[in-house]
Amino acid sequence: MEKPEPQHLAFSQFFAKDKLLGHYPMSLLQRLDQGHICLPVPPEDKERLAESDFVTQQEDEKQPFVLWKDKLYLERYFQYETQLVRAIEAFLESEQSELENRKAGLLAIRDTVENLFGPFKRLDGVEVDWQKVGALNSVLRNFSIITGGPGTGKTTTVAKLLALLYVMYPDLKVALSAPTGKASQRMNESLQGAKEKLPVDDQVKQRFEEITPSTIHRLLGSKKDSIYFRHNAENQLPYDVIIVDESSMVDLPMMAKLVQAVNKKSRLILLGDKDQLASVEAGSVFGDLCLTQKETDNQFGPATLDFLNGFISESAQQLDTKKYGLKAEKAHLLAEHVVELKLSYRFSGGDGIGTFSRAVIAGEQPTEVGLNEKGEGVVVSEDYEDKFYGELVKGYSAFLKEPDVAKALVKMNQVRVLCAMRKGAFGVEEYNRKIERFLRERSLLYPTQDFYHNQPIMVTSNDYTLGLFNGDVGLVRKDAQGNLKAYFEDNSANEDGQKKVKAVSPYLIKSWETTFAMTIHKSQGSEFSDVVVVLPDAEEVNILTCELLYTGVTRAKKRALVLGKKSVLLKAIEQKVERASGIEGRLAGDANS
Repeated sequence: MEKPEPQHLAFSQFFAKDKLLGHYPMSLLQRLDQGHICLPVPPEDKERLAESDFVTQQEDEKQPFVLWKDKLYLERYFQYETQLVRAIEAFLESEQSELENRKAGLLAIRDTVENLFGPFKRLDGVEVDWQKVGALNSVLRNFSIITGGPGTGKTTTVAKLLALLYVMYPDLKVALSAPTGKASQRMNESLQGAKEKLPVDDQVKQRFEEITPSTIHRLLGSKKDSIYFRHNAENQLPYDVIIVDESSMVDLPMMAKLVQAVNKKSRLILLGDKDQLASVEAGSVFGDLCLTQKETDNQFGPATLDFLNGFISESAQQLDTKKYGLKAEKAHLLAEHVVELKLSYRFSGGDGIGTFSRAVIAGEQPTEVGLNEKGEGVVVSEDYEDKFYGELVKGYSAFLKEPDVAKALVKMNQVRVLCAMRKGAFGVEEYNRKIERFLRERSLLYPTQDFYHNQPIMVTSNDYTLGLFNGDVGLVRKDAQGNLKAYFEDNSANEDGQKKVKAVSPYLIKSWETTFAMTIHKSQGSEFSDVVVVLPDAEEVNILTCELLYTGVTRAKKRALVLGKKSVLLKAIEQKVERASGIEGRLAGDANS
């Protein structure tokens, strides 16, 4: 058994006088640290735990522990889960009275729908335009989820969805958010780019300009030194539509606070990749919500099927009743609210990254895909000094040699080294030093102990005074006077369309780290042309999972190099993240959950 943390030991010792609790206080805290929300309780322990004065089985009764069916929770996390479940139920109840009006509204703009989506092109055997289905379905719903892997067109779907909503409701107020500033900014940039290609009038396109991206913390209104926010159940957000990107990164406490702060008559749309890593903190909310559908994703009731099929052109396969129809007795509460995009436009056919990542998520050993004739794909090497590694790291020279700061910030994303761990010989800290030495030996960089010229940095905590947020990546450079400044991409652009940059003194940034290398967790929400994924050399590292490997490799748009022993790679593929929670069962009204 793992050595207990001091705070865990103190917590469990406080309840040691109650022999009925046994090992559960300690075990529950340890599981919470591992991302679990609750602890399964075997039948033989339930009666004993229920007799404890510190345990309640009532939703509204305050006790340190809650025994709910066959799961034990800390009271705070049980309340977070309860708030999430109740809010989703309220969204679904509220939408019922609006469904027919929304269907009529979409039928009234059928030409706009057809112009936006056009004829569907069949690729990889996918014959249903799931982007169209996802967009139409989210117009109908108050709460909806659109999930899909890299390149499946989540941003494109949202751009077309927003165009439909703006045509139907010209005065619509929209908020765009994500767990990190980088993720929200990237989503907004993609939306602004996508909107230029939309066959809609300039008035609709202008509405996109009014969307301001923000972190979830900023959207809700952080309070200094507090876990609470300005916007909550009593003071809800003033938006008609709230879109949250990279939702797999959102932990349970934050998701609970978000759903409470959204008016249940508004639309909340969660975007993300259900196969990516779950949040660093407790919970795997997005994955849990998607997995409520089991193997029956993209399923609809008869009325919804008929409505959606009315918008699917004859050139594409209609939604077959047998394949996509709900079985009434098995329908989950979230049925019709989760749509998975099936076709990757980035990784299609025999593409190396797509083939490799699909095998990883399926728990299968990926074939040696290598690079194709375009030099794109995945290379796996057990040699940590592989020549290909050196070739990719040399890619950093593009931003180091670029004199224009704005362009250099863009070129920084051509390559990134991603590590599974932070500490140790194969961790972020060591690889940052290693890359600095590599570039210094080639006279491309002259690092020092503190800030230095051409140093890429990542902000690691929110700083509202500077307008910088956890995950923001910047570049330290000398200005015309020889003073070091930290430059970051701004959300706005100049009149000529070029990106603006903002400069701050690096010495004002309270929390930061050099970021030639970063953890795979921190890379979520980002894309790079080339990535190097560094795995530890030991199989027994607990964090090695198929989700970790999948997330790292799919950050690459062109080439990925995986460094690690074959045995370690296979171990990672075998391990899948399974975090205990009661979300699925409680939404289904399961008596055993």
